[in-house]
Amino acid sequence: LPPVLGSRRATGTAAMLLLAACGLGILNAVASCGVALALPGLFTKSAEVIAIMAECAPAMSIALLLHTASMGSEGCLLAARDMRFMSFCYAPNAALSYWTLTLCVGKFGMGASALWVALAQFHACRLVANGVRMFLLPGRGSPLRKKLAE
Repeated sequence: LPPVLGSRRATGTAAMLLLAACGLGILNAVASCGVALALPGLFTKSAEVIAIMAECAPAMSIALLLHTASMGSEGCLLAARDMRFMSFCYAPNAALSYWTLTLCVGKFGMGASALWVALAQFHACRLVANGVRMFLLPGRGSPLRKKLAE
């Protein structure tokens, strides 16, 4: 990435990287769901575990798609050395995911799929926050922008 988020070149590179991450995420989601639904015998012969895999497959595939995209966005922010922003967002998002998990398990009785729902929520929030930072509010408070301005 170019050294400052917000420049035309940096925005284009970040957008290309996120599109590539989303493409890989789609492949990951399709493969994971396909294996869980069509080939569960690769992992277990237990009918109970196979049923849990089938129940979790939709949420798992969404979580894995979002994971790949959020990791791509985090890589862009790491390249820009924007650790302060990422650190600021991490704890509230983790707390929200914990709340989602306890709600899904306790109130909705979702079982194992609640883990995947909470993970999907974590990565969705992270992707949105990172996307806002990269494309809507780039460079505001960015350590590289400050260093280059000196």
